[in-house]
Amino acid sequence: MARQEKRHNRRIQVALPISIMGKEKGIGIVRNLSRGGCQMECMADLAAQDSLIMHLTLSPDEAPLIIEAASVRRCDEHLFSVAFLVMDTKEQERLRLYLSHFDEKQRPKGIP
Repeated sequence: MARQEKRHNRRIQVALPISIMGKEKGIGIVRNLSRGGCQMECMADLAAQDSLIMHLTLSPDEAPLIIEAASVRRCDEHLFSVAFLVMDTKEQERLRLYLSHFDEKQRPKGIP
């Protein structure tokens, strides 16, 4: 039986630098991103349910996107799935705008 998709937000494949702060500090690479969370590679020793503050670099020309509270949902060695829990409204809008550029690129021609 196929596993049912539970995501509410479409994930976009990316390779973006991130720094994390929690019980451990570290840096890593976000591999996929959505409005509600991300999957990242990181050498930090994290466990499911760990709380994090995250600074995600969307562009080298802009200040990092700040996720004030996030929670590790799944761990697989150095690959972690993280849910975003608290983000300022302006940061949410920055993330929405960033992700919307991918929607435009992936939309078939002639479809608004």
